Amino acid sequence: MIIKRLLSTLGSNVKVAFTNCNTNKQLFFSYTKDKTPLGQNSGVVYSIPCSACPANYVGETCQKLEVRLSQHKSDILKRNDHTALAVHACTTGHMFNFDDTRIIGREDIELKRKILEVVNILKHDVNINFKSDSAGLAGAYSTVIKRAYDSSSL
Repeated sequence: MIIKRLLSTLGSNVKVAFTNCNTNKQLFFSYTKDKTPLGQNSGVVYSIPCSACPANYVGETCQKLEVRLSQHKSDILKRNDHTALAVHACTTGHMFNFDDTRIIGREDIELKRKILEVVNILKHDVNINFKSDSAGLAGAYSTVIKRAYDSSSL
């Protein structure tokens, strides 16, 4: 009311209107969304660091990430050579830090997800992936990807 009285001294051309800033929508609706737990994500490209050396394993999955990580752990225990991760763990005795797994990309379309995986494999010098993942990629593309990544880190 003090503001209305002060502004009314300016003349009759000044009109003052009051409004409530707190609306029902603001009081009852939340705009925050719960974050999906890491293991519940699917359609992702992920990275798992080796705990004994600077290498990382980059993979992709359409499954829930926790299912894929469980398969990796099983491959290591059974000494399967299906993935470079299992081969690295079995031949060197290194353990992987599954708790530090990071999602480095999301893509529901399989072909795009595989390309995203290859790009992430190529842009890191220290990884343990089989290079067969990127063998189908023309050499010119891998050079362009490496150059783009190297110039963006300057």
